[in-house]
Amino acid sequence: MGPSLVITKTLVPARPTDLIRRERLLDFLHEHIDRKLIFIAAPAGYGKTTLLVDFAHDTDLTVCWYSLDATDRDLHTFVEGILASLRRRYPGFGEETQAVLEASVSLGDDVQSIVGTLVNEMVATIPEWFVLILDDFHHVEDASEVTDFLSALLAYQPEHCHLIIASRTVPGTLPFISLVAHGEVEGLGPSDLCFTPEEVRRLLDQDPSLRLSPEEVERLIAESEGWITGILLARHAMRRGGNLWARARASGRPLYEYLASEVLENQEPDLQEFLLASSTLEVMTPALCERVLGLGGAEERLRQLERRNLFVERVEEREDHFRYHALFREFLQAQLKKKDPGTFRHLHRRAAAWFEQQGDPGRSAWHYLAIGAPEEAARVLDEAAESLLRASRLKTLVEWAERLPEKTLYAYPRLALFAAKAASRVGKMEQTRRWLDIAEGVFRTRGEGEMLGMTLAAQALVALNQGAYTEGIQWAEAALQTLPTDGPPSEVAVEALRVQGMCLLRMGRFSEAEETFRQALDAVREVGDLHREVLIRTGLAACLHSQGRIREAVDALKMVVVTARELGSPGYLAETLNDLAYNLYMIGDYLGALQALQEALATARRVGHRRVEAFVLVSLGEVLRDLGDPEAAVGRLREGIAIAEAVGNLFLTTYGLEALALALLRSGDVDQALDCIQEALEQTDHEETPVLSGRYRATLGLILVKGGQVGEGQATLEETCALLDRMGARQEVARARLYLAYALHRAGKTQAAAETLLRAMEAYSDIGGRHRFLVEAQPVWSFVEENAPRLDEPVLAEILEAAPRFHASASKALRYWADQTAPPPPSLRAYGFGVGQVERNGVPIPSSAWVTSTARHLFFYLLSHPPRTRDQIGTDLWPDLRPSRLPGTFHNTKYRMQQALGVNPVVYRDGRYVVREDLDIWYDVREFERLVELARRSPPPKRLRYLRRAVALYRGDFLEDCYADWCADQREVLRQQFLEAVGEVASWWIGRLRLDDAIDVLRRGLAVDNLREDFHRLLMEAYARKGLVDEAVAQYRRCAETLRRELSVEPSPETVELYHAIREGRLPSRGR
Repeated sequence: MGPSLVITKTLVPARPTDLIRRERLLDFLHEHIDRKLIFIAAPAGYGKTTLLVDFAHDTDLTVCWYSLDATDRDLHTFVEGILASLRRRYPGFGEETQAVLEASVSLGDDVQSIVGTLVNEMVATIPEWFVLILDDFHHVEDASEVTDFLSALLAYQPEHCHLIIASRTVPGTLPFISLVAHGEVEGLGPSDLCFTPEEVRRLLDQDPSLRLSPEEVERLIAESEGWITGILLARHAMRRGGNLWARARASGRPLYEYLASEVLENQEPDLQEFLLASSTLEVMTPALCERVLGLGGAEERLRQLERRNLFVERVEEREDHFRYHALFREFLQAQLKKKDPGTFRHLHRRAAAWFEQQGDPGRSAWHYLAIGAPEEAARVLDEAAESLLRASRLKTLVEWAERLPEKTLYAYPRLALFAAKAASRVGKMEQTRRWLDIAEGVFRTRGEGEMLGMTLAAQALVALNQGAYTEGIQWAEAALQTLPTDGPPSEVAVEALRVQGMCLLRMGRFSEAEETFRQALDAVREVGDLHREVLIRTGLAACLHSQGRIREAVDALKMVVVTARELGSPGYLAETLNDLAYNLYMIGDYLGALQALQEALATARRVGHRRVEAFVLVSLGEVLRDLGDPEAAVGRLREGIAIAEAVGNLFLTTYGLEALALALLRSGDVDQALDCIQEALEQTDHEETPVLSGRYRATLGLILVKGGQVGEGQATLEETCALLDRMGARQEVARARLYLAYALHRAGKTQAAAETLLRAMEAYSDIGGRHRFLVEAQPVWSFVEENAPRLDEPVLAEILEAAPRFHASASKALRYWADQTAPPPPSLRAYGFGVGQVERNGVPIPSSAWVTSTARHLFFYLLSHPPRTRDQIGTDLWPDLRPSRLPGTFHNTKYRMQQALGVNPVVYRDGRYVVREDLDIWYDVREFERLVELARRSPPPKRLRYLRRAVALYRGDFLEDCYADWCADQREVLRQQFLEAVGEVASWWIGRLRLDDAIDVLRRGLAVDNLREDFHRLLMEAYARKGLVDEAVAQYRRCAETLRRELSVEPSPETVELYHAIREGRLPSRGR
């Protein structure tokens, strides 16, 4: 897609000058904007887009706009479009999401990561409520990856993000049931969007040339059934006179087609030609019309269409960009194709060639297919197929290939190959197989060895993903045979060896898998493919782990972590950290394991990767269980299993159930443990995963023995040991033998138990698993301690000697984990006197953090009032606001307040908003009022101590920069309380000859109210008693001047008498 076209899709269309404001619908949108989603569904032509345009211009909230079309069915394109829409309003937004998007190998698998990163960036960087409008959603409603993405976004949608979606239908793929159950969705349908009689009359009144009688207006409303597009077309067509609706019925044509034809035929011939030809383009500019289509005078023609309201709209912010209403464009294209098929083909061919030159293969192919030229479309797509695949435009590539006749793909086998790879990654296996067969056959015939090898390697990957491991190995070997024996390593060799290694690993052929992975690693280093290197190293680490070479596996995984950080792939980083943690804890680095899991869990949650989060939670449960905290382990495991079930991961579900069974066993709940392991075994495919099945059966045997079914448990363990031994799974067979030794001991077979324990120890010694033994022997530790002295086994003796160190290390790790609690909420200090300010943890919050002063004032309002409803708050803070607009304005302001404070300070309880009681908030006004109340109820001198403290808090009038009535009322109450306190404190200090203190407090009082004559008198007295007679006289003169200037009155006789007494040196004494 060309850059200008991307821009137009993210611009809010201009509001038409003749737009009829539909207050009832606008009020509905404003009133329900606090919902997660507003869904507008109605057939074409009901005014959905026009309503949204009007709302976007009417609301005070920031609106991000995204007009969808068929190209957005590709998840990569869809996500980039959302980022572009948000970036238009919030420049620089989405860098982390873009990085995750680009690093993703399979978008379908990484939806959670992408959504999680997007949501976290919204929370971190967008400081206000905003609306994301997705228009024309019907273009993508059946694109499963897009709807999966949107469903995930709705699940994790932050409180300040609100979606409005407009579509022709209501899709069944979005989570409406859940949203409705939680009151998070509202909607408008066709009956809501139908124009009312009053709205139709207002529309017709705009055209003075139409003089319709009331009866004709009623007939128009009845015939159109409120369908606005039909009404608009009818308004144009009525100028021809006669009974329009009768003519439409008599024509036998669809109503829209007839009305549109009437409108078209009413135009001058040259304008008709321009309408038909320009409809070739989705978005028009004068330059595009002239350069691409050869239409002269395009600028004047487009403006002429706009003046005549001929279903063309201007794209806001791009003065020269126009587009037709979708239905009208479809009609114009159909008319052009019918009336002049030669011109139709010629114009589309010109457009296709132009888009090809601009590097937009998708639109170029669309124009070629529109004129029935699939070979030309295939040629364009063939050249772009590999780049589309690398850019993860999977859906786009697959859907274009599906639109081509199959015979065309035989001429373009590269397109078939890359489309097959894309189809495999989006789960379309039938197309994958068919297109790979086409590519393989053509490449064999042509003798193109490299491309044939690439195709065979792709076949191998398909087999691997479908669990056909033997077939996968055969395909990989066939791919390798196509390569020259003396040539340098290639991508085909790397991929074939990697897939072959994974197949061998899944089949339990660990030594062969290791050798294959090492060959792949040598090859990939020369090729320089970091993505595949990560995958190969991960496979190699799994091989080493399965063979008991845990320290080597740790080293391999640490290198994977480094590379994953370089690639910027948080989902894969979290997975690798999880694997690393598991291996670390197996070698006794329990603290390192917990730290790795902590980072893995935080990373997975940060990007919303639910599948990886489930894996990490299960791993964390295992570690906590083995370190001696089974109760904490059970909680983590249940949480992980629940997520695994929700995302449909059967492997992790069964693995988590086995881990949970062991945790329950450690906590003494044998019955629940048995239920869990049996459920795990019921859901396991024993043929495809025999090693995993053997592990679960070993756990079952242990639980049976622990539960008193010793004979059945022993038999299960004996059978399991034989099975695992045959497969060479030394790590698992060692564990099974340990539990078998315990079963034999419980059965009274002491000698057999000792011999079996010795064999188990040999296996643990062989795999270097002493730390592992300490962990896995925990359920049977008393048996081990009891039998160890009778065995001449140095390894066991060393392990027993190391046990205290293990327990100390485990305790240290558990203490570390216990300390990893969430940081406490911030401590807030609110200063309402003067210009309101707030400190968070001792640091002043800058005014810019609030975005608007109203957000700051809202915080002080809530601090200063008992619980309030939203309507009460709105009446006080926004008295002139239209009621329907209150929800958006209130919640946007509340969110800005919350962002500035770094914590949500309010709760919604019983229909009212109230400040949270659990937060540490000190408020000077509240403290002032408390002290004044304490003073009122206390005798002197305690009363004066409270008043002095209250006066000290008053740093200026309450919220000096707030001019709302609620604030003015409270400001006056507090001012009078302060002034009364000043007078009482000053008199008390003068009586005790603390004259400097009295002078200071009186000056503060006069700074607040310089008309307080009693303060002037007290200040005169304080100066006089201090011996500053001249200052006392000057104060009298200042008092007199102020009273004359402000009130046009003279000082009171009492003040005049004091003045003369001071001048004459006869100031009366004052009692203490």
